[in-house]
Amino acid sequence: MKKIIYAFLISLLLIYCVKNQEKVEKTIVDGVEIIVNHLEPYKIKGERIDFILEKEFVIDTENEELAKAGVDLIRDFDVDSEGNIYCVGKEVIFKFDKKGNFIKTIGRKGQGLGEFLSVLNLRITKA
Repeated sequence: MKKIIYAFLISLLLIYCVKNQEKVEKTIVDGVEIIVNHLEPYKIKGERIDFILEKEFVIDTENEELAKAGVDLIRDFDVDSEGNIYCVGKEVIFKFDKKGNFIKTIGRKGQGLGEFLSVLNLRITKA
């Protein structure tokens, strides 16, 4: 008799839990699961759904000071372990501090020491 009561209570608990789960609208197209996004986001119990994006800084390629330094087009970038930002321009690398302030240029166009024919993929590694 106890086993029947326990089985009944467990089944009630399972039914209650399944009923109270959030219903997420999903479809499958070509074997890929697609979740439908509505104007209001899904609310999951115990999870925050709000966040705020704050502008920390901007590297403005139209800024006159940066234009004088040659920053006109950023094609690639990377960040070192100290937060310094390295951006690839036309055959030159620009270094900014972690607050977005311009520090210096690295290299120039050419084939000699410290010169580049072109910079394609910038990746900063430990020395």
